[in-house]
Amino acid sequence: MFHHRLVRFALFCGLVAVALGAGYTAGAQSTPKKGEPNDLEVGQVMRVGSHIITAEDLIARIGDAERMLKPEHHLVAPSLAYLRDVALLDLESRRLGLVLSGEEIETCTRQQIENVKAEIKRSSRGMLTYEQWLEQQGLTKESFETYLLERAPIILRKRVLVTYFSEVTQSLEAWHILVRNQSAAQAIYDELRVLAADKRIQRFEELAVQKSEDTSSSINKGRIGRIYRDSATLVPEAETALWNIKDDEVAPPVKSSFGWHVFLRRLTLTPAAKPLAAERDRLMKAEDVKEDLFNTWVRHVGITQKYVIERRLPGFDCKPNQKASK
Repeated sequence: MFHHRLVRFALFCGLVAVALGAGYTAGAQSTPKKGEPNDLEVGQVMRVGSHIITAEDLIARIGDAERMLKPEHHLVAPSLAYLRDVALLDLESRRLGLVLSGEEIETCTRQQIENVKAEIKRSSRGMLTYEQWLEQQGLTKESFETYLLERAPIILRKRVLVTYFSEVTQSLEAWHILVRNQSAAQAIYDELRVLAADKRIQRFEELAVQKSEDTSSSINKGRIGRIYRDSATLVPEAETALWNIKDDEVAPPVKSSFGWHVFLRRLTLTPAAKPLAAERDRLMKAEDVKEDLFNTWVRHVGITQKYVIERRLPGFDCKPNQKASK
């Protein structure tokens, strides 16, 4: 995983270099030595004569270069989202009293190192050692393992807080049938709502396979998965409709950007409340959470804890070094 990210980053840097040089050819430049004293302040990255280049100028320029790349190769907005999520993990750790020990952080770091070694061995089919891989990436053992040590608290907080959320938050199992227009959705709803519960379930599965525009319906028969309270997983109208009906009932058609949905609330899960402190040690040993569940946690925390999240990204939301308009 780390290898793939570093390869993608190297490719990105190469493309950025091409983009930056597309309009002109720069002359030879002397680069200041690392640690050499200068008068630049925080947020200033370069002085050219009397002209100051700021971090905002740099972000905006990288954003310009990114526009020539596919979305999966973008770094600026995803990096900002990562920093937002780390901030939420920190805030929730403080709110819930989750404190990590040095021993726990070190243990997690050693495990990550072993995971990297195992991935290198697997991906290279045993032809590359950990030390050789580090050399290929231009990394020292000390710098890379310091990087992992600094990120171990993020891994542990994510594991504990998100798993805890999934275990104590009310949720329901939702199914849906997606069609193109309202009349088709209404016809499906009218047919299903008059059936007995057992026949409704069977017929819903049949219609999901036969008529749903959701390409996965032929396999999962319309199953979406767990929808957590206050998670903004679906459009607001859909979540409201699902929480307003009972298990095994269907909701009136709901419109989204994909088309028209008929939702079925299959099963409600209402776990018992339990304090984090009582479950902490067990959760520390839990498996790392999947990204879709983590994204659900991020939305849930943003909604329920009402953390104010504002974005001002130079080159995207405003011009560099200027205030963003509201």
